[in-house]
Amino acid sequence: MNSEKLNENTKEKRVLDSVEAAEYLGISYWLIRKLVREKKIPYYKIESKTLFTKEILDKYIQDSLEEPKKKVKYDFSNF
Repeated sequence: MNSEKLNENTKEKRVLDSVEAAEYLGISYWLIRKLVREKKIPYYKIESKTLFTKEILDKYIQDSLEEPKKKVKYDFSNF
């Protein structure tokens, strides 16, 4: 299945398998499998299929947001 076809199908679907979820997140299939194995991303298990909703993936992205570190200003006037 070529990338254009996968993108087209992914836009229409509400429930995605691991390959489609990885494509949706812009990560590799192997990384999404690792996240599932380490229970770092929520998923549905139906028989042998691991499934995700776009809402789950969007929430995972939002929850993974890292804030920029604040620059610490030091006061050296007392030295």
